[in-house]
Amino acid sequence: MKIEDLIAKTEKEYDIPQGTLHEGSVFKSVIHWSSINAVVMTTMIEFEFGVILSSEELNNAITMLDLLKLIKAKLDHA
Repeated sequence: MKIEDLIAKTEKEYDIPQGTLHEGSVFKSVIHWSSINAVVMTTMIEFEFGVILSSEELNNAITMLDLLKLIKAKLDHA
């Protein structure tokens, strides 16, 4: 799994112009974070990558790279 995959799927899911996000992007600022968007993010990650993130894990993630690291850690332990 690559950061580019996560970024592309996130931009598509939230209808963000392609190229807006990068690995250091604070995704909660770009997406205008809300509880609904948190549910959308966890659902997208579960559907696309087969990983379930807790609300605490998602709250602790700041950047797109943080999200990728969480997903990879969960995949490595599956």
